[in-house]
Amino acid sequence: MFLRFTLLISFCLAQFMGQCQSPADWWYFGDSAGIHFTPSGPVADANGAISTSEGCASISDNSGNLLFYTDGTSVYNNQHTVMPNGTGLLGNPSSTQSAIIVPRPGVNGQYFIFTVSGANSIGLNYSLVDMSLDGGLGDVVIAEKNIQMYLGVGENVCAVSHAIGNKFWILFHVQNSADLVAFEVSPSGVNLSPVISNTVETIQALVGSIKGSPDGNYIAFASQFTPQGKIKLMEFDNSTGQITSTLAWSSPLVTGPYGAEFSSNSKVLYISDGWGALGYSVVQYDISNYNLSSIEDKL
Repeated sequence: MFLRFTLLISFCLAQFMGQCQSPADWWYFGDSAGIHFTPSGPVADANGAISTSEGCASISDNSGNLLFYTDGTSVYNNQHTVMPNGTGLLGNPSSTQSAIIVPRPGVNGQYFIFTVSGANSIGLNYSLVDMSLDGGLGDVVIAEKNIQMYLGVGENVCAVSHAIGNKFWILFHVQNSADLVAFEVSPSGVNLSPVISNTVETIQALVGSIKGSPDGNYIAFASQFTPQGKIKLMEFDNSTGQITSTLAWSSPLVTGPYGAEFSSNSKVLYISDGWGALGYSVVQYDISNYNLSSIEDKL
């Protein structure tokens, strides 16, 4: 049997939960909602300026001080006002993972925002935020705003640490395809030459989430419509950006998976699945053995 935990709010687990004084100390989401993770526990914060039904991202410095946050279309500084050039980003309030924020490796105070709108004509784009601008409140660099990286992208995008410590991978699943694409991010910027892996299983890949495991060895993708929901668990080589093998199975519930997250030890995969009267349910998969029959036996 699979374990299900019904939540009243959207499912959200992260490896940094419970830590403090980190880039994940402040979260802003939903309709002006926020959470500050403190040494004594999480504290609600109602100062957020965004109003979004889906994807958003926040970033703090290494001491836990809020820097900025975004819904994928506008960028707000730590005073909860829009940065001077912080409007018109190419995410979408109805995109599952409208935006993610990645620090520019080796360059203090610079951050990349990667956005997806779910529209083929817009695709994956990036913008650069420089915290030295606007008197230290930060601003979007005009010369590196809405730089197009790839078309045919759905509503999914994630970041995974590179095997080389001062780099990242940005990954997404292509719509109506078996391809998963990775872009390398280094101190010199975003390498616009993609690494493309064929994951064998073609899926719609429009609505749903993609996540990397904390150890960098796996990528999980939850696709809500295929037409039945599909879950992919993929082995990832974080030195080359290639997917080396894929396991795929159908959702055990009717309306299909939406969110994906890993446990801190990378041995459990959580999928938000099966929209119902009380919200999504969380399905827990034991992935300690990378074998489809083993995973299905331990649902």
